[in-house]
Amino acid sequence: MKRACGAVLLLSVIATCGTAGASAHAQALSGSHTGITCSIGGADVTRTGARDAAVSLYSYYITARRQGASAPAVIARLLEGGPTSGSSYLQQVRYAFARQELTHDPVTCATNGVSDVAVGTPRIVAGRTVGVIMASAHRVRVVVTIVLSAKGWTVGDIACQRRSVATAAR
Repeated sequence: MKRACGAVLLLSVIATCGTAGASAHAQALSGSHTGITCSIGGADVTRTGARDAAVSLYSYYITARRQGASAPAVIARLLEGGPTSGSSYLQQVRYAFARQELTHDPVTCATNGVSDVAVGTPRIVAGRTVGVIMASAHRVRVVVTIVLSAKGWTVGDIACQRRSVATAAR
């Protein structure tokens, strides 16, 4: 059985964050995840809730981008209201756009165009405070963390792994 490269290590490190929750970080274009940080998350994260939140985020984001909205405009809309309005990850993305620091799409991890994202099955870790989802977008692995905030399910972090999924599976 082939496993996603880095997934087992990532989950074992996340579990050490305890009830604080966790987020994965990756350096763009590096081919590897570069760190884990603990963040505040709610309790009782469920697989269904985490998956629905990720599917909802990607559905909204990709649809808006394909209708001609820029990535910064869609991020601004997501921060205006609803569960994603409190996402520290999306707030950091907004600031990175303002400073022109991004060379890739921070939600789909694509370097050009708008790719479809296939959301995998969530794993619930860190004392049921975080849902970790391995997703893929046009041969790029994406790690998404979902937490339960006061406003509902929201993205805790998105980490891009810049090696192709085909290469990583070997």
